[in-house]
Amino acid sequence: KMEELRKLIQAALNPQENYSNEVKIQISLQISKVISDYSQNYEFFFHLIQHEADPYVKFWAIGALGQIAEQYYSEHLLEQKQRLHELYFEFIESNLAIVLTNSYIENRYALLFISIVEADFPSQWPDAFDRLLGLTYKKDAGNSAAVNFGILDFVLTVFIELDREIVELYDNYMQESYQRKNKIKEEIVKRNMNDIHSLLVEILANAEVFVKNAKGQLVVKALDVVRRLISWVSIETFMDAVPKMLEFLQVEVLQIEVVRCLYAIIDKNIEPISKLEIIDKYTLVELISSINVNALKSEEFAKEISFLVGRLGDFYLECSAGHDTLPPEVTKTVQENIFKVLDVALRFLDSNSMDVSINVAEFISHYVMFLAQTELQEIHKESI
Repeated sequence: KMEELRKLIQAALNPQENYSNEVKIQISLQISKVISDYSQNYEFFFHLIQHEADPYVKFWAIGALGQIAEQYYSEHLLEQKQRLHELYFEFIESNLAIVLTNSYIENRYALLFISIVEADFPSQWPDAFDRLLGLTYKKDAGNSAAVNFGILDFVLTVFIELDREIVELYDNYMQESYQRKNKIKEEIVKRNMNDIHSLLVEILANAEVFVKNAKGQLVVKALDVVRRLISWVSIETFMDAVPKMLEFLQVEVLQIEVVRCLYAIIDKNIEPISKLEIIDKYTLVELISSINVNALKSEEFAKEISFLVGRLGDFYLECSAGHDTLPPEVTKTVQENIFKVLDVALRFLDSNSMDVSINVAEFISHYVMFLAQTELQEIHKESI
């Protein structure tokens, strides 16, 4: 039977296998029957993940558990669900190397956690994220002082996939599903955001150590999580991390993700006056103005920074258009900063890369239209 199952999984998942649609349907039905027949035998699937050498079988078994959580789980008793919770963490604690076999297996195991969370958190699995974050306190075997880089990588992967599942895909949900996922998000913020924040800030504080140990991608992942969570929480939550992030603009492996974090701050839906205070506090306009556009070696970095420049310029235009709601001294600063951002935008517009130029072209176009619609032409004469 096991050999037959292996062949079915290979036929279903291996891109080199070429079958007719009719045969593929038959294979899919047979595999679905296996999942249905073993839907209450979680140990069967964990056994496959642990002992089968074929990565396709491991990948399928993890996905099968996710399918059970999504399709059959409502029929299971609370005791059965609690058993799955325990098996999930027992497996990763004992078999981390298997979970980290490759990015496909790691992401699949992260998505399994999210599938169970969507079914059980918080009412039937209130400590789900306490358990997940608790993994990060475990050290490398044989070295109690060493950070377990693998565990950190996995936990960060979970939060990246979690954001994709419950935030990025909102538009695809029915209202009931939307409310359920939003409730999960709110509960995570309420119960666990302090610990999540502490973990991320600690990683950023030790970024030099990670980079020196060829683990810079862990810091990149941490910054990616920060960028995503900025939209979840109040703007103040991650402001203590901004000074450290700005230092990373000089670190090639980190600079792109830092710019994306800054973009998330500029794009955050908060009162304009609060956003202006943040921009002023961290001297973001001066930072952008100091960029030597011609000296940028990475086109990817140039694309990201020009995208930020365009968004920052549009934000200042929005503030200037509603200048009657701002204090006079703030309005004056806004108008001065429009010029500074415009100067940088024009330098990016002159780039040899169309992808870079197009990121600032819209802001420049908006600026011209803004001038045409206001009585500020004389004030902006030099800029015109």
